[in-house]
Amino acid sequence: MSRELERLVRFAYASVEYAERGELTRQELERLGTALQGAGDCLRVAALWTAARAAMLPQLQDASLATATVAVQAVTETLGPPAADVFAATNAIAALRSLLPQSAQDPMVARRASAAGCVASALDCALYPSPALFADVVQRWALATRDPADSATVEQARWTAWLDDIVTRANRFSVLEALALFEKTLQGTIRGLLPNRYVWEGVADVNWNLEVWSKDPTTNKLVMRVLKFASVNLVKDVVHVVIASDPKVITDRLRVEHLFEHEVHRQMMNATYEGKYQAIDYAFAHGTDHWQAPV
Repeated sequence: MSRELERLVRFAYASVEYAERGELTRQELERLGTALQGAGDCLRVAALWTAARAAMLPQLQDASLATATVAVQAVTETLGPPAADVFAATNAIAALRSLLPQSAQDPMVARRASAAGCVASALDCALYPSPALFADVVQRWALATRDPADSATVEQARWTAWLDDIVTRANRFSVLEALALFEKTLQGTIRGLLPNRYVWEGVADVNWNLEVWSKDPTTNKLVMRVLKFASVNLVKDVVHVVIASDPKVITDRLRVEHLFEHEVHRQMMNATYEGKYQAIDYAFAHGTDHWQAPV
């Protein structure tokens, strides 16, 4: 990380901490984008990662999801190798934008439309990286992930978590690797969608293994199990997370990382291992998928 980027990241953390609801201004986002642009693929990867977070939650409607998947594939082909014609990618992104409603009465429909718009802007940024497009991506992510019922503290935590991901992930992937993970995130969309209002709830099964469920906060009814852990252990300076094999739970890497790091560890486990680890090692029980995420 360059000194300028490091300085702006520290400034961004301070801005989130002292802003009333943690939100960064457009000017601050463009400055951060300018610094990221000078660090290889970092700007494009950060934009794609941000859009992937919007596509994770609140997710996309079915029509937008199919079109977004085609657009990601077209951008991947354009950036090659071998490089394909850029017009197929720009047309696919335009098709995704054409599906966005001009207005929506239902707050969740509006949030999912913002998520789809975030994806379109991120794909534009992958083709034509610029600080202005990066700021568009982040502002659309903020609209997509903001729940009107969230407190200022929750919003600040959301922005801090986003910055944490940008710092640890922007230089972790090439743009093509980020696009491949993005496509898997779209493919991993939770079928049936989530209810318009939900919170995450940690539940222990009969063997005391942790499960993550969506819960309706108005009725306190558990709605859908989305993740189940076989074990979570700290060994030396690495947290080892084993996800139980179950075809009904999420399996895409970005959703698993997001739910464990920002919901399970920080909220449900009260940050038990905070400051004690240098990486998180993920694996699926009885499977071959295994990876390590930096912190």
